[in-house]
Amino acid sequence: MPAFARDLTPTRAVGVIPELFRSQPQLERGAPPSSSAARGPLSSEVLAEQRLEDLFGESSPLSALYELDASILMLGTGYNSCTVLHLAERRAEGESAAKIRDGAPVMENGERIWKACNQPEVSSDDFERTGADFETDATDATSIRVGRVGRSTSRIFRVRALVGFAVPWFKQHRPKK
Repeated sequence: MPAFARDLTPTRAVGVIPELFRSQPQLERGAPPSSSAARGPLSSEVLAEQRLEDLFGESSPLSALYELDASILMLGTGYNSCTVLHLAERRAEGESAAKIRDGAPVMENGERIWKACNQPEVSSDDFERTGADFETDATDATSIRVGRVGRSTSRIFRVRALVGFAVPWFKQHRPKK
C-alpha cells in the first residue's frame, strides 16, 4: 500500500463528489491517512485535529463541525454514508467502545513508515434507521429539510441536531457491550 500523500492519495469508499472536492485547488487536507478535506475561511480550524487512534471522536474534524454548528448537505445519499453519525456513535459508546488493531503507511520526513494504532470499532449498519427516526421524531421542524436537487432526494440539517438525536438513539437501540 502506498504511503499517504496529501496531494495525491485519493479518497476511498466515499463516492465521486468527495473525490472531486479533494482534487480542487486551494483545498486543505487533514492528517494522514484517513484525512478530511476542507475549503474556506474555517478550514484550518476544522482540520486542526485528527488523531489516527480516533478518526471520528472528540479530536476529529467531525467534532469541530459540531462545535462550529455546521450544516450537512447530503445530495442524493442516504444516512448510511453520513460520516458525522460516527461522532454520535463514539459519544454514545465512550471509552467502552471495542478497539481494533489498525494502521497505515504514511510519509514522515521523506520516509515511508507504518503507523499502528488501536481504533474504536465503528459500524454504519443502523445509520439508515437512525436517520429515518431522526426525520420522523425531530421535535424542531427546522432540524432537517428534505427536498429535490435534480432527480435526487437531498437533505440539509445541522450537525448538532443529528448528533444530539443519535447519541441517545444509539444508547437505546444498540446492544450493550
